[in-house]
Formats: sequence, structure tokens, C-alpha cells
Amino acid sequence: MDREASQLLYRVIDDCYEHTSMILTTNLEFPKWGNIYTDSQMTAAMIDRIVHHGYLLIFEGRSYRVEHALMREETVGIAPKTKNIS
Repeated sequence: MDREASQLLYRVIDDCYEHTSMILTTNLEFPKWGNIYTDSQMTAAMIDRIVHHGYLLIFEGRSYRVEHALMREETVGIAPKTKNIS
């Protein structure tokens, strides 16, 4: 993500902080956010605002979207991927 996009996301989170509710979804753990956003201090400030009054919900298990995407392939007539075991 470029610097301008990172700053825009920070601005949205900062503007909502302690004023309104937010729901954020991510497939990355917070320690990995530093690899995406260009400014580590801004990233830390974003995470700080998110977790200060927030609730973190961690969902584990199979992905609904992946499971249904595979089903869609089968109904279209695309053979599912298989492994050859010799």
C-alpha cells in the first residue's frame, strides 16, 4: 500500500476513534501490518486506536468463500484439482 493510501486509512480510523463504531476485517495479524503500511509509527498508532476500546474476534476453520468457490467449479463442469499418488 502506498503512503497516501496508508495515511487515508489512518485518517478514517482516527476520525472514528472514540466517536463512532467500526467493523474492520483482515486476514493478517497485527504484527504483519508493518509489511503493508509504509510508516511503522502510523501503523502502530492505527493498531492502538483499533484495540483500545475494541473487541478482537478470531475466526478459525474453513473459509466459507473458498468452500463455495470450489463447489461452483464443480457445477460448471471444471474438474476439481486432484493429487496424483504413485
